[in-house]
Amino acid sequence: MKKLALVLVIASMWLLSCGGEDGDETPTSDVTQGDTVAQDDVADDDAESDDAANPAGTCPNLPNLTGRVYRVTSIVATDPTDQVNEVWQTDIENYDLVLIFHITNHDQAAQTAVIEVTSGLAEKEKSGDDWLLKSFQYALEPSVFTATVKGCNFGWTDPIELNIQTPTVSKPFHIFGIEGNGRFNEDGTQILDTWLEGAILEKEAFDLCLLFPALGVVNFHWFMNMAYLCPTFDSDGDSTIDSYKFKGKIEAVEETELFKEGITPIESQVTECQVDDKTCVP
Repeated sequence: MKKLALVLVIASMWLLSCGGEDGDETPTSDVTQGDTVAQDDVADDDAESDDAANPAGTCPNLPNLTGRVYRVTSIVATDPTDQVNEVWQTDIENYDLVLIFHITNHDQAAQTAVIEVTSGLAEKEKSGDDWLLKSFQYALEPSVFTATVKGCNFGWTDPIELNIQTPTVSKPFHIFGIEGNGRFNEDGTQILDTWLEGAILEKEAFDLCLLFPALGVVNFHWFMNMAYLCPTFDSDGDSTIDSYKFKGKIEAVEETELFKEGITPIESQVTECQVDDKTCVP
């Protein structure tokens, strides 16, 4: 029965990943990423390539980014699974998944930036077959961290925590121990190629449910077990594997003019979530 269930899950996810009427496919895992690279190495490597085309130095005209707010427009997870990418991208396009990066202070002399990050709630309206984004604001208390900014490149090594919440999850998707690095484009209007690496506690997944279009409400821990995706990471050094390792890439666009101050909680569409705490068998 377990193998049959797995076949049904994979088949359903394959249907989700197929394109529209023309049969086009939308790849969800065509990028890979190894362990997080130290930001200094990333910045130095990128600086060498940029300096060749720009003798004045890497990204010399990057403006001061204090006060700018960026909304994530793409999330591509590679670990522990890429099967949520289709759902997340749909939620991003419908403005159900709003992830905010707010730069509260950019000290160009010190090459640092203080950044707030959390999930947001969108005010939107229907426009034909699409949605029109009118504004967005925090849905949860943001995490605050300091990043190093060298030219267009930025990164941090002191781990942070991040909650991802949408109306299609039963509770915030909690990721901890996050390190990352990425870059701004030259005028500071986009965040590009930003890799995040962190972890998700297995016990946090016991009562975490997601609304999949083809499957209805699915317990995330059950889904991982059915796909034989077991935890692989010891988060606290006690020699007990307790977490899924998370790796993924995000991109974002500056939309400061649409950002509203304040916090308004998200009301979940998932009203019931059956707990699954069964032991995962690889």
